[in-house]
Amino acid sequence: MYFQSGQVMNFEKSVVHFSKHTKPDVAITLTQILGVKITNSKERYLGSPLIIGHSKQEAFKSMEDNFNKRFSVWPSTSLSQSGRSTVIKHVLNSLPLYQMGFFKLPDHLMRKLTTIQRKFFWGHSSNRGFNPVCYSQLCKSKDHGGLAFRDMEKLNLALLTKLVWRVCTEEEQLWVQILGRKYFKYGKLLHQNIEANNCSYMWNGTTKGLQIIQKKYFMEINNGRRTKIWKDKWVSGLNHPPPPMNDMHRFYESVDKLIISDAAIHYPDLETECGVCGREEETIEHLLFDCRHARVVWRGINIDIDTVRGNCGSVSEWVLSLFRVGITATNERLLFTCMIGAWIIWKDRYEAIFQGVSLNPISSINRIQYHLNWHLHGNINSSPYNIKNNISHWCPPAQGIEKFNVDTPFDRNTNQNGTGIALRDHAVNCDGIRGSFKHGVLNPEKGEFLAVREALLWAKKLKLDDIHIEADGQVVIKAITEDIWGVQWEKRSLVREIKHLSLFFNPANLLLLVEMTIKSLTQKLEVLEFQRLIRKIFMIF
Repeated sequence: MYFQSGQVMNFEKSVVHFSKHTKPDVAITLTQILGVKITNSKERYLGSPLIIGHSKQEAFKSMEDNFNKRFSVWPSTSLSQSGRSTVIKHVLNSLPLYQMGFFKLPDHLMRKLTTIQRKFFWGHSSNRGFNPVCYSQLCKSKDHGGLAFRDMEKLNLALLTKLVWRVCTEEEQLWVQILGRKYFKYGKLLHQNIEANNCSYMWNGTTKGLQIIQKKYFMEINNGRRTKIWKDKWVSGLNHPPPPMNDMHRFYESVDKLIISDAAIHYPDLETECGVCGREEETIEHLLFDCRHARVVWRGINIDIDTVRGNCGSVSEWVLSLFRVGITATNERLLFTCMIGAWIIWKDRYEAIFQGVSLNPISSINRIQYHLNWHLHGNINSSPYNIKNNISHWCPPAQGIEKFNVDTPFDRNTNQNGTGIALRDHAVNCDGIRGSFKHGVLNPEKGEFLAVREALLWAKKLKLDDIHIEADGQVVIKAITEDIWGVQWEKRSLVREIKHLSLFFNPANLLLLVEMTIKSLTQKLEVLEFQRLIRKIFMIF
């Protein structure tokens, strides 16, 4: 005790309590070794019970007796109503403060204490008498027509909430660390879902205050080190912690990771050179038309940037010229290529300046091709305007091979993703089905990757050697079987995991197939979907 707190234990004020199952000779021996006295279950310290048994009424009976004693000493009939009001606010309301700061007093005791105060205020010697105004009205503030009496139950909860807030904010204190070792071992108390089961009566009361804090608190951002991004309420307008839109975002824990230091902030007035090539003044026209990195990327996707620069003096003029052309298959691909290319070049500029990434034009070209293929082909599968059912032609596998069909419905409004897997053999017998649900998936491609991985894990658990996996995402299957560099960087680790799982199966029979479908859309709805996607891509400008 001395080494932890710096204080020496006072054995004269220290006692020990033994349960009724302890043998008397053992209790005597332990008290002699410890050098302290034996106490009974009714021992008190500063008016509060040290040991609270099953009978809460018996433990706090002294508080009711103290109220009745004061009530009998000061007869209400000999005091004016103003004097009785002063006695209630400054004496009777203050008597139970110490106990209320640690214990949730029983409800029946609260009602008795309130009854004593009410009788004293109205000058009644018994429970009979006329009360002109409801006592709850007297507990309101004077601005709202009351006398500012304290509501005993609300006062109790307020003091317990204050105690819990000290536990949440004074983590370095020894008493907080002792409580943490028993009640919240796995993180901050503020982030725990603690139930009052198998705990002391005092901690049972503090859980009431914890529930109030968890509903009402809001973090003020200073340096951001004590505020957790995904656990605390700190975003203005949100009554709950912000949900991560991507699993990769969970690596950022505290808000200080999101704060950009002064050294990393880009000041246009101080830095006029291009942050990518460093040759000319940084403008939107230079970034998309004249920058060396951008010109290499445009040529890699077959865009004559020199002709574009000669015909258009600004980016806005170039964009308007693209939309003046009628929507045909050729013009649609050109428009998608230009918009996605401008978006990728802009993201390259951000990564080069703020993250220090070394740009690779080949990687940028692959990313553009990936998004272009997805918008021209993969996005039709999830279109809300798809009015005809997709017709799928399923082919059974060869004998001895099991076939997994996977699919993933995706909701763009909520970023919710479902996974469905069907396992069938060569005789078209269904050997099993499996489904799952995930929240926070960024796009349908990641859902397809997760479905393929889940199918491989299921096949590994079943100890299968010869399998086929069939999905309807052509871009996803191509990324797994051929080129990983066309995949966005946040999905590459998932692709590598899928390739690693593929090593557990017979490479001669392991196939990842693309399900062939026949799709039909009306021309009018194609135009509506096309315009919606263009607005989404070009939002950055």
